[in-house]
Amino acid sequence: MRTLLIALLCLATLPAGEETYADPLNGYAFPAELMTGMKFIGHKVYPQQALGYSVRYEDPANGGVKVDIYLYDSGRTDIGDGVTSKPVVELLGSFGDELQQVVKMGSYQAVRGDETLGKALAAIDAKMLLSAGFEIQYPKGKDGSDGRTMKSLLLLTAINGRIFKVRASYLPSYPLDHAAFGASLVTMVKELRAKR
Repeated sequence: MRTLLIALLCLATLPAGEETYADPLNGYAFPAELMTGMKFIGHKVYPQQALGYSVRYEDPANGGVKVDIYLYDSGRTDIGDGVTSKPVVELLGSFGDELQQVVKMGSYQAVRGDETLGKALAAIDAKMLLSAGFEIQYPKGKDGSDGRTMKSLLLLTAINGRIFKVRASYLPSYPLDHAAFGASLVTMVKELRAKR
């Protein structure tokens, strides 16, 4: 829960104008384009080493989508590798509860599991990435929040002792090709794993 909250607070400060970012442990260079139209925007290194870093992709032509990819170890030495990693399974199991805590804090108005997304996520290789889909309703508020509804995907695995977490948030009208999105992430996981 603490990791999610810290990451949510830090997201607003990604450096702009970068072309790519290289993983500091293995040199893997994140692609300039995650999939057609989805461009690398920047990276964020978190102040606590256990929180690692994140990279962001957005679609500047269509708007309405943000993909944040996190790589971190939470200070744990038992993460291992793959979707059966205990910390990864625990994280997926607790994510819905963590989102409900964000609702209680007032950042979200409501969070619901999304069966449509569940079916779309079946296109993603479950041996490579665990996944869950949610629909998030934002509150209308003084801070400019417009009460919009967003789709949200969570994808997880462990790579060489670190958690690889993808959080994609997009407008329901955004034409996300789930199969192509999943394939690009599976390729990234394989390439990161090979870099050791």
